[in-house]
Amino acid sequence: MKNYFLLILGCLCAHIQLFAQLDPNFNGTGYVLQDFGFHDNANHILMQPDQKILVTGVSLSTAYIGELKVIRLKTNGQLDSTFGINGVFSLPLAGESYGVSAAFAPDGNIIIGGLFISTTTGYSDMLLAKITPNGQLVSSFGNNGWILHNFTPEDDLLQAMAIQTDGKIVVSGTISQTVGFDLFNMPALVRFLPNGSVDSTFGVNGKTIFNAEGIDNELTSCMIQADGKIIASGHFQRTFTGATDFDALVVRTNSNGAPDTGFGQNNGQVITTINAGIDDIFGMDLDANGNIVLGGFTTAPVSLEYDYLLLRYLPNGNLDTSFGNNGMNILDSMETEYIMDIKVQNDGKIVAVGAVGSSFVSKSLALLRFLPNGNIDKIIQNDLPTYSIHEFTSVALQNNGAIVATGKALKDNNDILVCRYEASLSKLVNITAQHFLSIYPNPVPKQTELHFSLTKDWDLRGAQLEFLDEQGRVLFAKPFNEYDFTQNISLPSGLYFYHISNEKEQFYGKVWVKE
Repeated sequence: MKNYFLLILGCLCAHIQLFAQLDPNFNGTGYVLQDFGFHDNANHILMQPDQKILVTGVSLSTAYIGELKVIRLKTNGQLDSTFGINGVFSLPLAGESYGVSAAFAPDGNIIIGGLFISTTTGYSDMLLAKITPNGQLVSSFGNNGWILHNFTPEDDLLQAMAIQTDGKIVVSGTISQTVGFDLFNMPALVRFLPNGSVDSTFGVNGKTIFNAEGIDNELTSCMIQADGKIIASGHFQRTFTGATDFDALVVRTNSNGAPDTGFGQNNGQVITTINAGIDDIFGMDLDANGNIVLGGFTTAPVSLEYDYLLLRYLPNGNLDTSFGNNGMNILDSMETEYIMDIKVQNDGKIVAVGAVGSSFVSKSLALLRFLPNGNIDKIIQNDLPTYSIHEFTSVALQNNGAIVATGKALKDNNDILVCRYEASLSKLVNITAQHFLSIYPNPVPKQTELHFSLTKDWDLRGAQLEFLDEQGRVLFAKPFNEYDFTQNISLPSGLYFYHISNEKEQFYGKVWVKE
């Protein structure tokens, strides 16, 4: 594991900008924060045909009781007062409700997928709700607009959702199943009729459960292919041997829920081991050729650091060896990096969002774009002023190509976050350096000497060092004319950035000043 007090930054050969220019036409800042009073999390973003933005998630009370929330933003980033109550739809139930996904029904209404947790049993049921375009429950759906499904007495989890052209609702997630003396989370697909009831013609009594070895499996994404087949992805836990844990999982069924035996070599399942550690998938999309693109993370051998992971499979379930490095691209620059969602642009480039940081309690927003061949195109890392832990969970593309992502930012509590980036991402600086710089100590006391040391050859002609605050204001600047030097600092605690440049190259990094 990288030493927390000695940060060695390895710059990726890519376009990278820590001070990425968010679209200022979006809420005047490029981002929106929604605070319902305590911890608030966004799980999914959906773009309406009129380009208004639906964000589905949850707000927690101070007693940690969740309430499903959907907010709608106008194209300028302002809450849309014509939706729900002042732009917010809430689903108050006698228990806990969590919003996970949203999709448009053929009749123009909106299906919300989520979870209901009984405060009596503590177990989860799948939750579906149907609301009108202006954010009101559709009373003819289920129980006055919502319905619960528990296939077992234990946890049944809805983790993703897609709607067929006939209005049937396909859900991926997990269904509990007792195997011997253990309770397994089995990877499963379920289909519901347009009225919210279970479709008994799908799979076996409405559900398709895939084989599992270990107890922890899930399908976190699902999509309907143009031919009506259903594709889903997540992770598969093999029987623990000490050498492996989670593997990337992709499954496909025919339109009737029967596993597609022509997909992969294991009755409709494709299981991929990356580094014999933890490999997990959270985002999925299909490209114009029907290839399956997946995003998530893999853990590095020995150190178990989390690295970005992008995979592409051919329509038959085989890894596309023409993509990246034999079907995958793994990127590593810090200890914690992961992808939570992806979208394929019309030009074949792949947008991925997630988080990057020195740990799970020190994370920045991450936006990556890959070329159609799987190589990295551009990388953006953002921190919001006064917020310390950031994460993107879902991404959508507007008609003009603008990238809109949602997630959370932590100050005193989590707030729902929505950001918009311009389509071209052209305001990024061009980084081609593959050099390394060590800064220590990091975190650094308020008053101390900060040590800079280049660990590889670098052209010092015209080299400069700038030290900046969270708003990008330069606090001091000086020539960088030797490989090792020290700088006295006296600064309030918080997050700062350094910027190293010469006549051809430049790169950024973080410095934390502690109490």
